[in-house]
Amino acid sequence: MTNNLPPISSAYRSKLITAIISITVFFIVYLALILISLFMIFLLGYGAIKLVMLHANYFTAVIALGLISIGLIVFYFLIKFIFIKNAYGTRHLIEVDRQNQPELFMLIDEIILEMKVSRPGKVFLSPEVNASVSYSSPFWSMFLPVKKNLTIGIGLVNTVTVGELKTVLAHEFGHFSQRSMKIGGYVNQAEKIIFDTVYNNKDFENSIKHGSGHWAFQMSGIISVGFISAFQYILKIFSDFFLRTMLL
Repeated sequence: MTNNLPPISSAYRSKLITAIISITVFFIVYLALILISLFMIFLLGYGAIKLVMLHANYFTAVIALGLISIGLIVFYFLIKFIFIKNAYGTRHLIEVDRQNQPELFMLIDEIILEMKVSRPGKVFLSPEVNASVSYSSPFWSMFLPVKKNLTIGIGLVNTVTVGELKTVLAHEFGHFSQRSMKIGGYVNQAEKIIFDTVYNNKDFENSIKHGSGHWAFQMSGIISVGFISAFQYILKIFSDFFLRTMLL
């Protein structure tokens, strides 16, 4: 079956290579900033220990904690997008299985056998006149395999023949073997990082500046925001490059 597919166009190949390069550049810069933040934690922690060892009292202890908190805050700023709850949800869908929809799963088995693709993690029914492949994309999905789910619209089932439904589902199952969905996962993670670090950070900065009444921690917050602003500036430059290449 795959031997009869048309060759990939040079325009598509060029677009794909450009996307891969831009994603790679962005993540290299992002990982470099994470390493810098970890180095900051080490340096500031070392300085804090030396300060306390030089003259241990309440004042130096507070200053030491403030120094350590600067590195930790900057590091958390870079990774806090990981802890944002994923918007992907299936509450509006009805999950079906082989027991309650045997004929549908027989059709799915036929497609899997003919196309030699992996089996969907879950199968859902929706009220739409459509079919789609989707999956949850937490940060760890960039490194670990994630089962893709198949969603079939009831409206689609009610408006096409069995042969037409099989053709539509065969198209969707093509996504199960495509690496382009993996690239899409990296794009999705890059967009999350860009949104959370560059465009959705005011509340975080305000909480750092005014979250503690103690003068030492307020000072640490102001210094942390200064470092964060510098990191944001760098991320903004490379995120603009990334977004421009995605829109070309």
